[in-house]
Amino acid sequence: TTYCYDETVDEMVKYLVKANASLNCTCFCRTALELACKNQNFRCALALIEAGAELTDGLLAICVSSIKAKSQGGVVPDKVTEEFARLQKALILKLVEMEVPIDWWPLNDENGQTALMRAAYHGNTSAVELLLQLGADADSKGANNITALICAVASCNSQCVKLLVTAGADVNLTMDCRLSATYFLPLREINHDTESIWVQLLSRGSNIEEVVWYEQYGDISILKLAIYEALRGNCLPLDLIVKHSMGVGELSIRRMLKLLEEVKYNSSHFLECCKLR
Repeated sequence: TTYCYDETVDEMVKYLVKANASLNCTCFCRTALELACKNQNFRCALALIEAGAELTDGLLAICVSSIKAKSQGGVVPDKVTEEFARLQKALILKLVEMEVPIDWWPLNDENGQTALMRAAYHGNTSAVELLLQLGADADSKGANNITALICAVASCNSQCVKLLVTAGADVNLTMDCRLSATYFLPLREINHDTESIWVQLLSRGSNIEEVVWYEQYGDISILKLAIYEALRGNCLPLDLIVKHSMGVGELSIRRMLKLLEEVKYNSSHFLECCKLR
């Protein structure tokens, strides 16, 4: 039934229940309801819930990915994608109403995500907005203390970033390896969407002076990287910092100007000097 996307699935579920089929048997460690959510067959999922299928803690996280049509490599028939977007919303509302935990994530999964993290990572803005309205914690963390905001920035989903910071997500929360959402800001090839992400983080006090390790540059702050990019001819990151940042003090600006004078505005010398300090 989890692969039947038309209205006949309702009758199929009723028939199987009447024939004493088990609603909660598992296949590859997943129940029929979990498989229906994974396959984005929200009509089938709602029918199974109506029939009395057992609700498991991770259902919300399974069903919040963006709907993917068959023509895009997904499983949902193209002609019903809009209808299934409405059914997805109905399912999320139903699960929360039936007290499936909204901020739950699997503790035994090293890549475990909350529903909000998963929706943000996949760019499902409707699901992110709905989950926040239903009480999801904008700062809830999953495996490795990763947040939904980090997921949204890492996957360059500007609308999800805006929804999360508007809901109060802390832009400076860090994951286990001390990286905040700022670390995932793109420095090159900034487009309209990624520029919006820069603005959202900077205008809410993102700590751009925190030193973190970058594979290409070593230990350095995003501020110094932006100056380095400007010296190489890419001024947009630094322009965005100057215009929108709430986190650069006057003392830091003086230090940067002094450093630039020392290296005579040479990009390679600047980067080398940053490493030495």
